[in-house]
Amino acid sequence: AKKHKLTIKSITTSGSKDSGEYGIMPIDLSIAGSFESVYAFIQSLEQMNRLLSINRMSIRRESVNRLDVRFVIHLIFHNQEEQ
Repeated sequence: AKKHKLTIKSITTSGSKDSGEYGIMPIDLSIAGSFESVYAFIQSLEQMNRLLSINRMSIRRESVNRLDVRFVIHLIFHNQEEQ
């Protein structure tokens, strides 16, 4: 987010959820910035080496060229429990 000149308002996690072989860690992320910066940030999420999904996203216009965006991103990881 900082790379794309976005203001990070908050980042929180709510623990992980087990889903069989895989786990999901929800991350609640609130950022602000221009449309171009937010779009570039979403593109960088798509290019990450980690599997994730944007579960929820809300966008609110703060001013002419500034958006307030809240994401709930699910990071997906392989459970490595001993068998």
